[in-house]
Amino acid sequence: MTVPPKSGNSYRKGSQNNGKHKWEDAEVCAVERHMMRFIQGHKVPQKNDCLQCLEAEPKALSTRSWKGVKDYVRNRITALKRQSGNSQALYTNSNWPGQSEPQRTGHFQQF
Repeated sequence: MTVPPKSGNSYRKGSQNNGKHKWEDAEVCAVERHMMRFIQGHKVPQKNDCLQCLEAEPKALSTRSWKGVKDYVRNRITALKRQSGNSQALYTNSNWPGQSEPQRTGHFQQF
């Protein structure tokens, strides 16, 4: 019995981009026009919210499902949280000259 080599991915060719395609500018604008309050509020929309967006923008979002819209909004929220987390880390983790080291109490602090 012959086993295909594991080093090459030739047997998986074409499956890397299965079901995914880049969001066009018109699609992004359409979703942002209707879902920006969810993105800015860091709240993932429900199915009904996504369906309303799809109904309001049938031409721009003709190839997208309500789950695709929801995933896009969730990913935007995650990216925003990551950005704000990184910018906060720059300020809280760096010790400027004259600053003392933070006290370590041995238990987690609540913020």
